[in-house]
Amino acid sequence: MRENCKYPEVEESFLLLRKEYEKSLKAAYHNAAFEIRGSLGISAKTGNQIAPGIAALKILKLFSSAET
Repeated sequence: MRENCKYPEVEESFLLLRKEYEKSLKAAYHNAAFEIRGSLGISAKTGNQIAPGIAALKILKLFSSAET
């Protein structure tokens, strides 16, 4: 543990992760299947609960395709 409790490399990693998360979330939102229907047909509360999981899958897919 560092004496000053500062970990800039961790903060930088989280900022990058957030940027990729937001990019994936926007890509999922703009998916053609969503545009055709015009809505998800679920409540905002449900959308908020499932959005992290959807974005996490997109991020994992993004990183797994970058490694190959």
